[in-house]
Amino acid sequence: MNYKYWGGTYKASDWVSGDLRGAGFKEWSDNRESTFTLDTKLNQFGIYGIPARIGGVEFYQYGTIFVGGWTLAFSGPITNEFGTTELYYIYRTINSNLRNFTVTAR
Repeated sequence: MNYKYWGGTYKASDWVSGDLRGAGFKEWSDNRESTFTLDTKLNQFGIYGIPARIGGVEFYQYGTIFVGGWTLAFSGPITNEFGTTELYYIYRTINSNLRNFTVTAR
């Protein structure tokens, strides 16, 4: 098992492990589905990082697929704070400045 991470970032690409760990929120889980709230600041993108072995996700808002809202921005190794390295998928919102919205990844 490993963490899922989500939150905000000013970076649109070129992530390293510390960027994902610093996203703001994390959950120790092997469950693909998560519901979380993002409240990004000016010029911040929302990000969601999940271990690749769990599988890719789609994003839903109000029970409807969030078409055009997220993109798979990175696939590569991420090291958690305990030194465990694992392949992650990092998804990023296409737009920045998204205020107080709840999303379900599944």
